[in-house]
Amino acid sequence: MLGADADDPEFTKVVQGNQPLEPTTVEADGTKVFDLTVDEIDWPIDALLPPVRALGYNKMWPGPVMRVTEGDKVRMNFTNNLPESTGVHFHGLEFEDFRQDGVPFVTQLPFVPGETFSYEFTATPAGSHMYHSHHNATDQVGRGLLGAFIVEPRDPADTYAEKFGVTQEVVFIHNDALGGFTINGHGFPATTPIVAKQGEKVLIRYMNEGTMMHPWHTHGFRMNVVARDGAPLGNASFRCDTLGVNPGERWDAIVDCDRVGVWAFHCHILPHVEGLDGMFGMVTALVILPPD
Repeated sequence: MLGADADDPEFTKVVQGNQPLEPTTVEADGTKVFDLTVDEIDWPIDALLPPVRALGYNKMWPGPVMRVTEGDKVRMNFTNNLPESTGVHFHGLEFEDFRQDGVPFVTQLPFVPGETFSYEFTATPAGSHMYHSHHNATDQVGRGLLGAFIVEPRDPADTYAEKFGVTQEVVFIHNDALGGFTINGHGFPATTPIVAKQGEKVLIRYMNEGTMMHPWHTHGFRMNVVARDGAPLGNASFRCDTLGVNPGERWDAIVDCDRVGVWAFHCHILPHVEGLDGMFGMVTALVILPPD
């Protein structure tokens, strides 16, 4: 059970956020309906330390990854199980009705404990987007109320698999508040490595939900950066081995996995990753296995 209490036997299992969430139902007019809860959870940021009291959508940090297609009609139902009010903003989406923008005291009142609040919109534009609290956000987002909302292109020819031959993708949400410096809700050594086979192309969807800029550095590889904030870069795409991601930004980058090995992959602001006792925080690895 994701986000289980520390004394629950299920807590000893691997606890990961970013789990895919399918629509609860699809209505007759094609509207995709997603149901989420907003919860207090105990979350093991660091495998070597006790869990922290955190927040999560559907009891996980990051919240579930939702994936729709450009032009889909979407209804999002959020049930607030917190002892405080909240609100949800879909960062990067463009709304015809400003009241769906999810900013308490600007577009709506915050929804109170026990209340279910719904957002309805047409998913546009295509790209890597985020959803997060926009109420008491320094605390609520910092404690885990964040997630990825992916809008796939309407034309299948525009997908990363078709355009670039991508074989795997990774949602890579980083934060720098509760529990220190995290990748997808965990700090090293509890972070999950990216594992691929030689010859594969891995898409990394960088999303900065923190309050600081983080320059992500891949050892042994250059990334092909192909989109920013959901917008394809086209002829402006570029290659680099260090990519700075500011708060609120999303960058899509592709790694050509052409060399076997275990390659470090980390934020290059060194106090975010290394100390007297070694590496911690925003560190993971790119593991390239030999092909079959």
